[in-house]
Amino acid sequence: MPATEKKSKSKASELKVVFDSSVIYTSSEADLVRGEAADLIRESAKHLDLSVIWYLPSVVRHERQSQMQKRALELLPSIQKLERLLGHQLNITESIIKQRVNEAVETQIVSLGLKILELDQTKVDLNRLIHDACYRVPPFADREKEKGFRDACIVETFAQLVEASPKTSRTCRVVVVTGDSLVADAIRMRTSDANNVRILNSVEELKGLINTLVEQVREEFVTTYRAKAQEYFFEADRKEDLFHKEKIRSRIEEKFKEHLESIPKGFDERRNGMWRIGTPSFVRKERQRMFWATRINVDAEAYKWTIQPSYDSGQIILKNGQITLNGRPFSISSTPISSKIESYTFSGRLPSLESSVPVSSLLHTYSKELSSRGESVFQVVWSVVVTTSGKLTSPRVESLEYVGTTWE
Repeated sequence: MPATEKKSKSKASELKVVFDSSVIYTSSEADLVRGEAADLIRESAKHLDLSVIWYLPSVVRHERQSQMQKRALELLPSIQKLERLLGHQLNITESIIKQRVNEAVETQIVSLGLKILELDQTKVDLNRLIHDACYRVPPFADREKEKGFRDACIVETFAQLVEASPKTSRTCRVVVVTGDSLVADAIRMRTSDANNVRILNSVEELKGLINTLVEQVREEFVTTYRAKAQEYFFEADRKEDLFHKEKIRSRIEEKFKEHLESIPKGFDERRNGMWRIGTPSFVRKERQRMFWATRINVDAEAYKWTIQPSYDSGQIILKNGQITLNGRPFSISSTPISSKIESYTFSGRLPSLESSVPVSSLLHTYSKELSSRGESVFQVVWSVVVTTSGKLTSPRVESLEYVGTTWE
C-alpha cells in the first residue's frame, strides 16, 4: 500500500432494535410511539460509530394504529354534539377518521425512520405454533382461554430478523425491547444459540446499552458494576444508601409536587401508592467516575366522584354545632353538604353557626370510584467513583428529572 494512501474507515457496528407494543404504548391518540422512545430514536442519529436501525413488527404497527383509531373514534360523539350546537356540518365521519389516522401513522414512520418488519409466513412452522398454543408454551398464556397469537407473530418476526442478520456481536447486535415476560421467554428459547441477541424490558435499559456501546466501555464492565450501583443507590433494609442519605424521595416530592398531584381530565381525585426503584442504567464514564440514571416509578390511582341527593325534602337546622333534621337529632359526620353558592364538608366538629335551609337544596351523598391507574416516572442521574480496588466512593447526585405521567 502506498504511504500516502489512507486506510478506509471501519464500518460502524450495527444495533438492530425491535420494539414490542408494550414499551411504546402511549394513551395519546396522536402519537405512534411514546415520547421517550421517539426522543431516543432521534438522539441515536448523532452517534457516528454506531448505526442504530429501528424496527416495528407489522403486527405492532397495526396494533398501535388500532389503539390510536379507537381513541380518535371516541371523540366523534363530541364532534357531532358540536355540529348540533353550531348548526353546521363539519363532515368528519368514521371513514375520514380512519383514513387520517392511517396517514398520521405513515407520516410518523417516515419521520422517525422506522422500518416495518413483515412476517414471512412461508417460514413459520405452523405445526409448532399450533402445538405451542394448545400446550400454552410462551408466548401463549397459561389460561383457560387461549391468548398469545399476536405475541407469537412478534416472536416469529424477531426470530426471522435474527436469522437474516450477521452473527457476531462486534458486527451486529439484535435487540428486542418488550415489557411482556412471556414474549421475552419465547424469544429467549428461540434464540438461545445466538450470541448477539439482547432482550431488554424498557426504553431506559436500551438507552443504557446504547450509551455503553457509544462510550466503548466493555459491556462486562458495566454489567459487573450495575449490581453494585443498584445496592449503592438503594437497599430496602439499609438507611445508608444514596436514596436515604440524600433524601431523594423528599426532594422529588418537593420539586415535582405539581406532577405528583396532577390528575387526568375528567377525574376528581388522585392517590399515590408504591414508589418503585428501577435498575441503574449506564450513562457515561469520565476517568474513574461512572454516571448512572435510576428511574423511580410512583404508582397512582385516579378517582371520579358521583353526587346523589340524600333526601327529597325536609328542614335541616344548624345551631351551636348541633344538627337537627325535621326536629330530630341528625349526624352527618364526613357527609359533604353543598349549595349553589359554596360547599361545606363537615368532619367531626361542625361550624358554630345558626341557620335553617331546605335539605333538598343542600344535602347530598358523595361516592367515589376508582376509574384509572397510572404512574409518574422520575429519573435520578447520579455518579460514583470506582477505585482501583473496585470499591464505589464519592457519590454525587447530578440531577433530578421528571420523565412523565401515563394513565391507563
